Amino acid sequence: MPVFDPVREDLLRAFCEGLRQLSARELVREFLASRSGGFNASLLAVGKAARHMAAGAVDAMAGETSSGHGRAERPTAGLVIHPRDQDTPALPEALSCLPGEHPVPGTGSFRAGEAALAFCANPAPDTELLVLLSGGGSALMEALAQGVDRDTCVAAHQWLLGSGLDIVDMNRVRQALSAVKGGKLARQLDPDRARVLCLSDVPEGRLPALASGPFLPPLEDALPSGLPDWLARAVPSVPHSSVPEIPHHVLADARTAGQCMARRMEAAGYSVSQETQRLEGEVPAVARRIGEWLSSPGPGARVWWGEMSMTLPEEPGQGGRCQHLALAVAHQLAGRTGWYLLACGTDGVDGPGDSAGALVDGETISRGLSAGLDPESALARADSGRFLEAAGDLVHTGPTGTNLNEVLVAAKDDSVERA
Repeated sequence: MPVFDPVREDLLRAFCEGLRQLSARELVREFLASRSGGFNASLLAVGKAARHMAAGAVDAMAGETSSGHGRAERPTAGLVIHPRDQDTPALPEALSCLPGEHPVPGTGSFRAGEAALAFCANPAPDTELLVLLSGGGSALMEALAQGVDRDTCVAAHQWLLGSGLDIVDMNRVRQALSAVKGGKLARQLDPDRARVLCLSDVPEGRLPALASGPFLPPLEDALPSGLPDWLARAVPSVPHSSVPEIPHHVLADARTAGQCMARRMEAAGYSVSQETQRLEGEVPAVARRIGEWLSSPGPGARVWWGEMSMTLPEEPGQGGRCQHLALAVAHQLAGRTGWYLLACGTDGVDGPGDSAGALVDGETISRGLSAGLDPESALARADSGRFLEAAGDLVHTGPTGTNLNEVLVAAKDDSVERA
């Protein structure tokens, strides 16, 4: 296990404090409380942060608005589609909570998709529909397009996860196979009585990719090339019909998360630079970029934000993209002192397992080797999590109540002037 190190502590503190500032519950509550006057609404919340976003709406609707223009009311009806095994925060009985599976849809996901179709088709009278949307909804809520069978849909989700495609191309395929994605839920609604609040984990300007865009027109352009024949044949050939325009409000996204982490590192005394563009690309290429920055001369800290892609071997091991990236960087710079990298998912989950990601340094490789594990083998088998667990470098936050993609924070230990 790594010994106490002030830079490691600074990185962990910046990440955890940043997540608290990005609370989905608070972001929704603050947005709704800023509206003048009370309002009545039914709720549909979908995604990894669904329960927390719904709790924020309930907070705002049950209390005085910040402007003092009256009292709102609790939701009269609602449907909350959230990850399985997530039962907090508590929500009013008026909200029906349905768990779905992630990252591959399961029985609960298909039940939730049918429930969402029925809910949107039968709105509560004299209310607006407030939709609370966050990443993860593509798997948590699913219904089958005409001509698509469940086994094919599930197999498509499984194939896409290891395909190396970015989230936009993945969700183009998911939209085509689904009866709820690509604006199909929007067609059930009166656009004048609905609005969508978003916590976005997709690239700016690509909001139809968020949860595969159930309330926006489908993603443009053709399906990605290189799909296996069985999947290409399964995609229905259906002309796009119009989708009503429903207002969408982005409360926070990956850039927001990156800026928040940068501020937390600056508050700790670091000289921080951050990327101006969203982080994208395959993990090995991203690892090389970060390794080059860490090995360059001069002190500092640097923040990246976005989402990487990863092509998985046939039988991948333990760990997700952030862990794989962290081990790849640690392997590049093994034995060098004075550099650190935190790579974590803001939702507290990085691939299978219960870790948010990892925090590595120049001794990570030696710690893992001492436990009898080989870093090159771990990277080749996508088994980085097991190596990092042995090295004591996994980061555990538990569910964070938000979902804004991945953040990477690198630091060099002479970047702080200490008394």
